Amino acid sequence: MNNTPLLKIQNMSKHFELKSSFIDKHIFKKRNTVKAVSDISLSINNGETLGLIGESGCGKSTLGRAILRLYEPTHGKVFFDSEEITAMTPKQLKGIKRKMQIIFQDPYASLNPRKSIEEIIKLPLKIHESLSRKEMDKRVLDITERVGLKPQHLKRYPHQFSGGQRQRIGIARALILKPEFVVCDEPVSALDVSIQAQIIQLMAKLKEDFSLTILFISHDISVVAYLSDRIAVMYLGQLVEVADVKELLENPMHPYTKVLLDAIPQVEQIGVHKRVLLKGDIPSPLNPPAGCKLHTRCPRAMGKCSTEVPELKEYIPGHQVSCHLL
Repeated sequence: MNNTPLLKIQNMSKHFELKSSFIDKHIFKKRNTVKAVSDISLSINNGETLGLIGESGCGKSTLGRAILRLYEPTHGKVFFDSEEITAMTPKQLKGIKRKMQIIFQDPYASLNPRKSIEEIIKLPLKIHESLSRKEMDKRVLDITERVGLKPQHLKRYPHQFSGGQRQRIGIARALILKPEFVVCDEPVSALDVSIQAQIIQLMAKLKEDFSLTILFISHDISVVAYLSDRIAVMYLGQLVEVADVKELLENPMHPYTKVLLDAIPQVEQIGVHKRVLLKGDIPSPLNPPAGCKLHTRCPRAMGKCSTEVPELKEYIPGHQVSCHLL
């Protein structure tokens, strides 16, 4: 890993407009906007794994997909290897997309049930490469073995595999083009715990083999801490803390990060530990709170928290926090 950014995000926002609904001939339900991602700026260095964590519904997956332009950003810019991809036409973007891939969360829904495993893995080569059939077959066999599958699996269909095997197929499809950057969108959350460990070990090995830069999205901070070099903590569409893994685990500065870390089970812990808990449920992105979005749940919130949005500042070298309490 080096300190040269491969990917830069500048002031990215992604909003979803909900359609107005007809109630009766006199009343229409007001059109609403879901602010899934709000004004995020972030960089990921070449060869780095950046972990992105937060509660379900905080906008993690939306951010990952907006980076790849699977969702078109509402505002902001994305730079990949110094090229602004948000300004590219679909034709220009095709040349970049082979360098940027995604591993989806659901290994059941992300594979075409009517295609054989060989067809699924080979499809990116047909779209992005000009190879002979022999060269394609060789590439498919190579990536199949690297992800822990066997050649005889290639003629089978997705329904004939377990969840862990299907996720290996998804990983093979993402890496067949030898990309530089991969978004891992909660790739182990739908798997059994024992299978999760296997996939995590596989991802760690493939990162080294392919010299990958990774955005690893998860709600499990233990998984993220194992795989990542840095961690970004997200709450209701905004980043609240970014730091190196060791620094974040040993010196969490944002109240939300402290709650996430406090929620990790400690088997060796002796005696009663009083945990800090947030009040209530996460607010709706349809109607987010003013000021700091955590203030409605934070036990330490003060007057300023409800009126002013805290800026993401660097308080310690490499450690950024968005909080009025510091």
